[in-house]
Amino acid sequence: MQALCEGLCHCSLPSLTFFDLGTNKFGPAGAEAFAAALRRGTMPRLVVLSLNLNPIGNRGVAGLVALLRKLPAFKILDLYMCGIGDEGVASLVADLGKDDFKALICLWLSHNNITDAGMATLAAALGSGSLPKLRSHQANELTFLDQNQSSASAVQAVEDALSKRSS
Repeated sequence: MQALCEGLCHCSLPSLTFFDLGTNKFGPAGAEAFAAALRRGTMPRLVVLSLNLNPIGNRGVAGLVALLRKLPAFKILDLYMCGIGDEGVASLVADLGKDDFKALICLWLSHNNITDAGMATLAAALGSGSLPKLRSHQANELTFLDQNQSSASAVQAVEDALSKRSS
């Protein structure tokens, strides 16, 4: 991952909108290398980023979100089974401005290490108007928050925050 990202410079991939890096076994250092490539403006039109099944953890998410939140067309972030906990959720929603993640409609956080505290952080952010276009996505009865270390009531609180906002 680091070698791939080192070769990317400003507008190396100007038309790239979908990037699937899932199941490549890179961790926080790989996520930080990808963040450095984003910082150089390599993918200005990125819409979808899939990082699923990579153990990037809280540190990897923290390194990426500051850059992803500023991409104007960015709509889908897949962090399924990435070893993310409450700290990672907090970095996703910390200090969001009105133009941050303004197009994000889908955020997959299932199969991570998020507890009730992380769900409460996410619910509070949604309740305050952050992530204005985010919606609850269900496929085969699995939600974007399933299989974490949180209670059903904590997950329901996030779903309720999403529902209230869209009504």
